[in-house]
Amino acid sequence: MIRRAQRFRPLFLVAAAWNVAGATIGLLFLEPLSKLAWPETTLLSDPISVQFTTMFFGLVGVLGIGYLLVALDPSRNRGLV
Repeated sequence: MIRRAQRFRPLFLVAAAWNVAGATIGLLFLEPLSKLAWPETTLLSDPISVQFTTMFFGLVGVLGIGYLLVALDPSRNRGLV
């Protein structure tokens, strides 16, 4: 069973890298990305939209950290694998 769980390790490593990279890019480049996604509106002028978007990218980063923890020891996290 342990060997079988180890097969999923690369999948969780890729998911962790993808989420952490996406969250980092989203948090660092919030203004250019918002202009790219919504060119007619100014997302950053509305504080609630800024807070929601920041919380979204923060959650994506936290999920990436969770994927990394699962990838480090998939046999311990059998319920997820």
